[in-house]
Amino acid sequence: MSKLQSLGKRLWPVHRTPDKQEEKRKIEDQDTFRAKEIAGMGKTDTERTINTVRGKTSKATTSGLIRLMEKASTEVTAIERVDGRFKLRIKNDSGEANVSMDENLPELIATACISGPSQELFEQVRDNIWQADVEDGPRPIAMLPLNSALWKIAGLGEEVVDKVRNTDFEYGHHVDRLHYERATVARTFGVLDDITTVDHAQAVSSQTQPPRRAFMSWMKYEWKMSGTTIQLRDEIKRLVNRLPDLPAGNLMTLAGFFCDAGEYGHALSLLKRAKAKSPNIWANTRIPALTHLLVREKLLKEDWAIREAELVDHIIKSETVFPEMMRKNRDSFAVVANGPRQIDTGAGSIIDSKDIVIRMNSGRGSAKFETDYGMKQTVWMKNPLNYDVKRLDKVPGVETVIVSGSGVLHKVANIGGHLRDLAESYGSVSVIPEEFLRSTTRAIQRNPSSGIVILTWLEHLVGGLEDQKNVFGYSLNDQKQKQTAHYYRTTPAISNHIHNWDAERDYFDTLVRPQQD
Repeated sequence: MSKLQSLGKRLWPVHRTPDKQEEKRKIEDQDTFRAKEIAGMGKTDTERTINTVRGKTSKATTSGLIRLMEKASTEVTAIERVDGRFKLRIKNDSGEANVSMDENLPELIATACISGPSQELFEQVRDNIWQADVEDGPRPIAMLPLNSALWKIAGLGEEVVDKVRNTDFEYGHHVDRLHYERATVARTFGVLDDITTVDHAQAVSSQTQPPRRAFMSWMKYEWKMSGTTIQLRDEIKRLVNRLPDLPAGNLMTLAGFFCDAGEYGHALSLLKRAKAKSPNIWANTRIPALTHLLVREKLLKEDWAIREAELVDHIIKSETVFPEMMRKNRDSFAVVANGPRQIDTGAGSIIDSKDIVIRMNSGRGSAKFETDYGMKQTVWMKNPLNYDVKRLDKVPGVETVIVSGSGVLHKVANIGGHLRDLAESYGSVSVIPEEFLRSTTRAIQRNPSSGIVILTWLEHLVGGLEDQKNVFGYSLNDQKQKQTAHYYRTTPAISNHIHNWDAERDYFDTLVRPQQD
């Protein structure tokens, strides 16, 4: 076993699905751990306040309240239990409010945080969208982050965005907070349309010195949607000058933006500011492109940094491998998604007859599904957050790996170990070009799945996409929202993804011709 393999196994233990006993034990352990935290030193204000009702509630209830507040960045300043409801005074960046919620809700939340959203929680939130409700008077914007956290825990989707946009909130003079919270809710549920864009812009432009969170949220959104345009660079520089006390983590994010834009001098200046605030930030927040820049400028000389810089060079050199493969084999390729749509089609022999076969994430050739999905694979497109497949478990025949996701080299911290494993196992590793992520996102106005993004790229490289000729397994809106159906699983996975299958189906139909007789 090589040193790299040994390191990978230490850093990335093999994931396995827990059985029911393990899940029950995890719930008990988590609640015991949280109870000890509450009873111990260093309690937060929220934990101390919630602990006032500790003797009258279960461990899971206490844990659920704390987790909901943590996800909403909200502090509880007062709490009591009256007639089957919790009454709370909450405080967050948006303001203060008196709210109440059903006494059973926190316990459901604690269970959902460990085991996933339950049907009971989903139904409760679906039937009454404002589960954490105001006591009286107009609805303050302080409620938005609290309800947004609850909706996300409950597994709801973008249906809540219209509800928020059509609700009147009490915001006083803080119109920037209203726009910021509305934009945050929209992004939470993957709605990236013109209204979200305007809300982000209004949150920043309504004050001479915008709030830091609103500024960073706007910057990340515009980076994702527009790239690193000159106009955006100039505006970011202008606003950064008005926010002199940005924390080290924000400065690293901004450095990643300017590194992506090719303004290396400005990126280095931000990196040095970050290090002045947090001396270990370069080692603790290892963004590959920034590590590469620091090594090039001889500001980092440690072995780990040199290895990561070499890895970035390797990934950049591999950028042409997939495009060249596709152009040479434009008449003989298949992209195989993981939806159950191919079952009973007998298309496996057609797929295996192609020179290039692209599969995604956990989708692999399997004798059980060979008749419909084939066995061959030459390209693996992998989301860095997908851990269903062992990272060092090499698939025979794969010639190159494409890592999907936005800003893998310029935004994602501490991903180097994962990328090194892939490079060691498969040699050629590259990342999907940002331009195709952006164009797909703009087209559907939602966060796109990896499967739909690669179709955008293939249409650009070779064109001629046709269902059941070179495109297979795209179920899209044949499956329910908030679910992901796979041909190799008996039941759909209830997921927290923020893809909109209806929007992706409409876009798919513009790229891929229907099956020809």
